[in-house]
Amino acid sequence: MGFFLGGHSLGLALALVLAGLAIPLGGYRLAFVLIGLGPVVGGALAWLALRRTPNVVTARAHDERFTGAVLTNRPALLVIAGYTFHSWELLGMWTWTPAFLAACFVAAGTEATRAAGLGPYLTSAFHVTGTVASLVAGVLADRWGRTPVIFAMASLSAACSLVFGWLIGGPIWVVVAIGLLYGFTALGDSPIYSTAITEVVAPAYRGAALALRSLAGYGAGAAAPLVFGALLDALGGSAAGGGAWGPAFGSLGLAGLVAVLAVVALHLDPAARELTRGRRALQRG
Repeated sequence: MGFFLGGHSLGLALALVLAGLAIPLGGYRLAFVLIGLGPVVGGALAWLALRRTPNVVTARAHDERFTGAVLTNRPALLVIAGYTFHSWELLGMWTWTPAFLAACFVAAGTEATRAAGLGPYLTSAFHVTGTVASLVAGVLADRWGRTPVIFAMASLSAACSLVFGWLIGGPIWVVVAIGLLYGFTALGDSPIYSTAITEVVAPAYRGAALALRSLAGYGAGAAAPLVFGALLDALGGSAAGGGAWGPAFGSLGLAGLVAVLAVVALHLDPAARELTRGRRALQRG
């Protein structure tokens, strides 16, 4: 799962590099054309990779129902809740970071057109750190347990959200340094949520549980940028500096704190005990 989501982040990084190169050369039209080629290539690669893969469907037990397997499954609901608020924070951050970094460059004296290209170009580095985070966090979660690693990543990410917007007008190297940590921690727990939901739901309902998780998570991720933008406008737009960007990113941090509370509740739930234990605990008996 870590490799799968790491590939996702790598694709986002590539898209932002292409956008950063294309905007100064041909504007947003060229950027859309180049980025639109990605799904075409990805679809072809997916077909080549999966065309001989057998479609295995797990049979359901006679007394199994979606309600019992998922909707009244407290660990599953806590995982979904944590993922939902994690997605609010993550997708809000992904959406607005290129514009924020462009605003940071403008505040530092960079010409606006060049800043518009530098913003997404630099944001791609954050996605690269997310790629690494997906792999590292997955390994750590296998070793130390799901909930401890989610807690560490979610806590650091929420802290970054609460601080990041206030950095506008400061040294670019500080913005980049915090941004790299932000990109690492904001994505680090994504593959662990995806793995955890499969471990607390009966095999026949894992697909349904993952679908519900994605519906809730990406639904929140669609709403987060709208709320962020509304706050930015209400507080004076990008011209207001940190006075607007700080609270806007803070809205993402509040969602991150809710995700932290969800994982704490999950860690304390006796029914989710296995998620708190990694290989080290199992080896000790």
